[in-house]
Amino acid sequence: MLIELRGKYPDEELDRGDSGTLYVGEKGVIYTGTYGDKMHVVPWEKMRETPQPPKTLPRPRTFLRISSKRVGRVKRTPQ
Repeated sequence: MLIELRGKYPDEELDRGDSGTLYVGEKGVIYTGTYGDKMHVVPWEKMRETPQPPKTLPRPRTFLRISSKRVGRVKRTPQ
């Protein structure tokens, strides 16, 4: 796959550096460099056409409160 992408997009920096990851899906390929650096849709032209996601996620209006307690815990004494 990498060899095919290198031939198709020679200007892309798909394997420069020490490592990277290709995410291959039905609609295209996403590349990330080491530690998620330089994440982009391959090719860059398609990345520029992709709309930016919203800056923040909507926050929930109510919160589910969960209470818990430890069951079966026995206090141990040193021997």
